[in-house]
Amino acid sequence: MAAIQDIVIERFSSERARSIPKKLTVISDMIEHTRDYSQYPRAGDLGYQRFRQSSAYLKYRTNLHGARVTIDYVTRPSVMLDTSRHAEFWSAWVKDNGGALELVHRLQGT
Repeated sequence: MAAIQDIVIERFSSERARSIPKKLTVISDMIEHTRDYSQYPRAGDLGYQRFRQSSAYLKYRTNLHGARVTIDYVTRPSVMLDTSRHAEFWSAWVKDNGGALELVHRLQGT
């Protein structure tokens, strides 16, 4: 989330950038893990409501300025997540932050 926030601040927040269509492609395992919120299996469920109740919700709030977002999702077999629920989480996050999730494309990883 912090990396996406940094990209948005740098590339999408200028007055000029706000008026043009934006597309963001993220290549990642998308597993969020900070002191404020974690998506690792022992940390709790992947529901968006749990995230909204964490301090990370306001900390990583990011105006995506209508960006169309594609996630190239690197699966990590060593971390057993419900990938469907994880994709649902990120879909909700993108929408809640003013973007539109176009595609979640799963890639294989280690």
